[in-house]
Amino acid sequence: MVSRTSPQALGSPIRARSAVPPMRLSGGMLLALAMNRRARGLRGLDVLRRSQDRAPPLSS
Repeated sequence: MVSRTSPQALGSPIRARSAVPPMRLSGGMLLALAMNRRARGLRGLDVLRRSQDRAPPLSS
């Protein structure tokens, strides 16, 4: 016979993590995050531009 325990009995890892206050980010970490977001945004725009260039010509 297999015994099963409820998730509440084991304790929720999400609940355990939420009890810890969020980590404060240093200036260097904030700069790295901002640069990463900007690079992802620029890369995303480049992908959109290339997809328009590769699109088949519009038939009239």
